[in-house]
Amino acid sequence: MSDLLIQGADAVMTGRAGDAARAGAVDIRVRDGVIKEMAAGLTPAAGEEVLDARGCVVYPGWVNTHHHLFQSVLKAVPEGINEPLFGWLGAVPYPRLTRIRDRHLGVAAEVGLAELLLSGTTTCADHHYIYYGGLDSEMGDVLFEVAERLGLRFTLCRGGATEKRPPPRLPQ
Repeated sequence: MSDLLIQGADAVMTGRAGDAARAGAVDIRVRDGVIKEMAAGLTPAAGEEVLDARGCVVYPGWVNTHHHLFQSVLKAVPEGINEPLFGWLGAVPYPRLTRIRDRHLGVAAEVGLAELLLSGTTTCADHHYIYYGGLDSEMGDVLFEVAERLGLRFTLCRGGATEKRPPPRLPQ
C-alpha cells in the first residue's frame, strides 16, 4: 500500500460525534492504510502520492451491514417487477438458486461491490444463503476473492431463508 497525501479538500468529515465530526479544510496523510496526520497545509513527503481533493468533501467509508451480493445480477427480472418482497423472492432468486455457479457469483459480486464502492462504501457484510449440494466450491471463497481484488473490507454472514416460500432445500 502506498503512502498518500490528500490535499485541498473543502471539508473533512471524521466520523466522530458532535463538534469533532467536522475537521474543516485539512489535508490528510495516510501511511500503510492508516491516517497518521490531519492538518492544513501539509507538504508531500518523498515518495508520497498526492491526491488533489479540491472541490470535494472527504468522509469515512460507509459500512454496508446487510447485502445479498448474488442478487446484484437479478435486477429487472421480468417476473419480479412490481412484486412485494415475498413475491419477488419466490419469483426471482429462489427459482434460480440451484443454477448459480462460481462464475455467476463472481460477476454478481463484481457488480454489487463496484456499486458499493461508487457510493462510498468500503466495508460490506454479505448475508449469503447459496448453500446446497453439488456446488463448484464453498462459493464464499469467490466473494472474498472479489472483495480483496477490489479493495473492500468484507465479512461473510450466513443468510437465512424467509419463512414464506423458502428456496429449495438441497443437502449441504
